[in-house]
Amino acid sequence: ALYEAVLNEIAGHRESYVDAVLQDTGDFGSFLRRMTRIYVSSVARDPDYLRMELLSVLEGGPAERQFFENRWKPFSDYIEFGLRELAREGTMPAVDGRVAGLLFQGMIREALVAKCISKVEPYRDFELNELVDNLVGLFFRAVGYEETSSGA
Repeated sequence: ALYEAVLNEIAGHRESYVDAVLQDTGDFGSFLRRMTRIYVSSVARDPDYLRMELLSVLEGGPAERQFFENRWKPFSDYIEFGLRELAREGTMPAVDGRVAGLLFQGMIREALVAKCISKVEPYRDFELNELVDNLVGLFFRAVGYEETSSGA
């Protein structure tokens, strides 16, 4: 019962991306980078959040949905909407935003597991923000989004 209460409390914690919005308007890429840095910083401060999230996924309990709603859905929604709008404007090719959101989520989550939890050898030399910036840049190239110089 105690474990379930702690899991539900952690799962109910919402990330605040207000700082990402307030830093300046920017473009799709710079905003996604700022959101990602906020999320990554919170996990780096307390990797137990990510451990609990992963355990809830394995257990398939109600907290799993809360983790998605409170921590990943803002990314998925922003990516899906942003990519659709960019394709509509003709500034990038059309891609399935739901699949792109899943790709992004998996990529960032796996990097955090490798760096903050497992601390596996190939990633020890990478500073966390450098690793995340490289992954976000790779994501942009994968979906056909060209960053502006201010977004890099």
